[in-house]
Amino acid sequence: MSDASHKHQQKIWEQEHSHPHLFPHLAKDEVSGGVERFYSWLKEHKTNDAQQTGLEIGCGKGRNSIWLADQNIQMTGFDFSESAILEAKKRIFDTNTGNPHFIVHDAIDVWPFDDNHFDFILDCFALIDIDVNLEEVFAEIQRVLKPGGYFCMYTNSEKTQMYQMLAQNNDDTTYHYPDNNKFERIFTRETLKHFNSHFEEMVYETYDRSAEYSGELYIWNHMWVIYKKII
Repeated sequence: MSDASHKHQQKIWEQEHSHPHLFPHLAKDEVSGGVERFYSWLKEHKTNDAQQTGLEIGCGKGRNSIWLADQNIQMTGFDFSESAILEAKKRIFDTNTGNPHFIVHDAIDVWPFDDNHFDFILDCFALIDIDVNLEEVFAEIQRVLKPGGYFCMYTNSEKTQMYQMLAQNNDDTTYHYPDNNKFERIFTRETLKHFNSHFEEMVYETYDRSAEYSGELYIWNHMWVIYKKII
């Protein structure tokens, strides 16, 4: 993939965050079910009473980071869409909610955070939109996460119906939506183990969910995986 393709992705998401059309469910305020499950898992496995620090990749309009901040987690969220971050900051002001920190940043660039900084990192269907520098993105995850910290991915698997319909060949892990050429990728358990070679897999689960695209419902198969950074 090229820089032009990545800029096309960014343009699509700017339009979507300004005028929701392709994925209207993402404009809602409700926290993702996968994020709620992760928070419950964290409470069970937390080893001390110190306030947790969390980072959300591709936070969009901030619904997950805002909810986690309301659970007394010190949250930071970033997204490459200026429209999304403006809306995320507005939601904080309108609801007098917790105090997450939102910034405009592209995940493919070096992240503006110190080494070993966060207790956990969250990817809720963000890395499926990364079409360049994917190895570097996972390297940044490993760099800014504390030793013993957790990385949760809630993401598409190869059983996702849109992938099975639109992938150009069986060896490809990507597909493009026909109406706007939006790029999307799937992950397999094996590819995630490759990208997360410095992590221990703690939890691996899959779920079937229906989601709407262009007025039709499709089945998305989601992987919910938690990794622990090896000390």
